[in-house]
Amino acid sequence: MSIENALTGKIMKYTELTSKDKKYKMLPADAKVWFKEIDINNNIKNYNEIKGPGRIIKQLLKYNNIEYRIEYPIGSTNHILSRATLIYLSEP
Repeated sequence: MSIENALTGKIMKYTELTSKDKKYKMLPADAKVWFKEIDINNNIKNYNEIKGPGRIIKQLLKYNNIEYRIEYPIGSTNHILSRATLIYLSEP
């Protein structure tokens, strides 16, 4: 599956963006994604709702998962949290 840049619409080359221990691969910043939102306690806010598209702003390793800060909607100042297991690279 290809990764689209949310700002330019161009396909991003897959990079080897990984954690320091090389155990986890992460999506790059500016990747366009669809996602389920989580709260600060890592709970899914609305299990049936998939939001998107959004733009990945920051990646963080949290316990056994990768947490992403996502700009949603794209071009706004709203930042939402999600995690790797709740992210899709294309519209579901």
